[in-house]
Amino acid sequence: MQRRVLLQAAAGAATALWLASRPAAHAADADAGPWSAWTAEALRAHADARVRALAHAILAPNPQNLQPWRVEFADAARILVRCAPDRRLSVSDLPDRQLTVGFGAFVELYVLALQAEGHAVRVEAFPEGEAWPLLDGRPLALLHLSPATPVRDPLLDAVLQRHTNRTPFDRAGTPGPERLRELVAVARRPERVFWNLEPERAARIRDITLRAWDAEMQEFAPTRDEVARYTRIGDAAIAAAPWGPAMPDAVLAKAPGPVSEASLSDPASAVFQANRRNYRAAVESGDAHLWIASAQYDRIGMFDAGRDWVRLHLQATRMGLAMQPHSQALHDFAAILPYVRELHAALGVPEPAHVQMLGRVGVAAQVNPSPREPAQSHLERA
Repeated sequence: MQRRVLLQAAAGAATALWLASRPAAHAADADAGPWSAWTAEALRAHADARVRALAHAILAPNPQNLQPWRVEFADAARILVRCAPDRRLSVSDLPDRQLTVGFGAFVELYVLALQAEGHAVRVEAFPEGEAWPLLDGRPLALLHLSPATPVRDPLLDAVLQRHTNRTPFDRAGTPGPERLRELVAVARRPERVFWNLEPERAARIRDITLRAWDAEMQEFAPTRDEVARYTRIGDAAIAAAPWGPAMPDAVLAKAPGPVSEASLSDPASAVFQANRRNYRAAVESGDAHLWIASAQYDRIGMFDAGRDWVRLHLQATRMGLAMQPHSQALHDFAAILPYVRELHAALGVPEPAHVQMLGRVGVAAQVNPSPREPAQSHLERA
C-alpha cells in the first residue's frame, strides 16, 4: 500500500547529471579545499575517535552528493544518525529511496571505521520506526558502542580511492566469473547480490537504462531543473557550498558552451547534449553488471542495500575495478514505472522483491572524488 500511494503521488524522478569532464578535475591533496576530506590527514585529524570515524563515513557514496547526514553523540555509547530536512531530492526522489540507500552506505563506513578505533558496534536501524512516506526527524540508525579490541577490515584501506567512475570502461578488462564471485563474497547478504555477464541481458540492461535516462532528463523538465539547481558551477561556488554535483573551473574551461543552471537544464544546449553523449558512452561500455534486490519494498531493504553497495565498491577498488550505479530505471514515479517493470523482468526479480541498486563494474582510468563538507559540519548537539 505504501508503494502504491507513493507511485501515485510522485511527479518526478532523479538521475545523476553526467558532467562531461568531471574525471581528473581536481587532485585530492591537502590543499584542495573542498576535496581535502579525501586525505589521510583528514582521517586522523580529530582527537575524538568518533569524529575520526565520521571522517571516514562522510566519504560514502550518496545521491547527487547531497551529504544529508546529521550525527548526534547522544552519550559516550550511542550515536544517532538522522537526515537533514533540507538535503532531499523533492522532485526526483520523492519517497527518499535513494537517500535511504545512501544512509546505509554511510552507516556501513561508520561501522567499519569505529571498529578500527576499538569499538564493537551494534546497528539498530530505524529505532523509532520506518518513516513513510518520507524521511522525517526520526533517526535512521542508532549505533550502540562498546569497548573492543580494534579490528580493521581490509575494505577500509580502499576508502580514499573509492570513487564513482562515470567514464567509459575498457571492455577488454571486463571481469570474469571468478572475479565477480570474489567481489560479491564481501557482501553482508551475498544471497541478495546478483551479477551478469551474459551479453544479451547486458544489452537489455544498457538499453533500458538509456531509455529511462532520456525519459527522466530529456522529457521531464522538473528533474533536469532539480539537478541543475543543486550543481555547483565553478571553484568559488564549490568552496562556498561543497556539496551537490560539482563543475570546477578546470571542467568549465573544457565545456562545449557556456555553463549555467539554464544551459544544464536545456536539452537543446551544447552542454546538455555533451553530457548526454558522454553518459551514453559510459553506459554502453558496461558488459558486467551487479544488482542488489531486497525481499520487499521497505526502508530496511533500502538501507541494507546501501550497506552492501559500499562494501562491494570498496572491494572492487581493492581489486582494481571501477563501479558506477545505474539508478535511472529504479525510480518511483509514474513515467518511469514501465522501465522499472521492464528492468525487473530483465533481471528476473519478481514481486514482492525489489531491485534497490544496479550498476556496472569494469576497468577504467582512475577518477577524482566529489567535494565534501568537513566531518564536524555534520555533528549536532545532543
